[in-house]
Amino acid sequence: MIRLITFDVNRTLLRLTASHPGEVYACIAAKYGYQCDPLVLGTAFRESYKTQSVESPTFGSGREDWKDWWRRVVLNTLKSSGVDINRNHLHAIAEDSLEIYAHAPAYTALPYAQETLQCLSDKRIALGVISNTDPRIKQVLLEHGFAKYFNFVLDSYSAGISKPHLGIFKQSLSISQLADLKPCEVLHVGDSLQMDYLGARKAGMQSTLVSPDFREQCSQHGFPVDNSSMFGSLKELVPQLLSIC
Repeated sequence: MIRLITFDVNRTLLRLTASHPGEVYACIAAKYGYQCDPLVLGTAFRESYKTQSVESPTFGSGREDWKDWWRRVVLNTLKSSGVDINRNHLHAIAEDSLEIYAHAPAYTALPYAQETLQCLSDKRIALGVISNTDPRIKQVLLEHGFAKYFNFVLDSYSAGISKPHLGIFKQSLSISQLADLKPCEVLHVGDSLQMDYLGARKAGMQSTLVSPDFREQCSQHGFPVDNSSMFGSLKELVPQLLSIC
């Protein structure tokens, strides 16, 4: 019997409104009078994020404040833009970017996300979040009206570890407040074959993959498609969830 369903957030319930952070940073820079190429910033962001993640994984959890971690990512991105931005404006843009991603407009709800959560809530199924994000995701979920559905929201910075590591899935059991909850009584829903679907299963949980490209993910990783646990959208998933809960 399924006693708890946990959800990933980004690309499962919500998606980033801008196609990439370069667009956001360019827009903020323009507010201070600088014209930056969003594509250049996008490329610089990917490099900065990758470097920072290697040097200080999981947004610096256990080593530094996540805000300082993101400040360095943004500052290094801007410094690689080729535009001469003075020091004060560099820091102002970084602070503005931190604030933007802390609120609902930075994310767009995916189709049928609200209906899915409401349907499960109506059935009195305990729900939680396991997300490879920093603590801002709690405020974003609140502003989208999703927070009321969840018993807990576990972000990777607070957990100190990221999916697909077993540790973050195990932590979700202990904070669920469900007595004697076993891994096999938990179903995790996410969009990533490796991070969500396989990560949860290695932790002894059940899992469901929900993504328009689930077949491509399976092909890329040489994993067989399972039409009973893989779906292209949340709308397709709900009848399956209700049948097993």
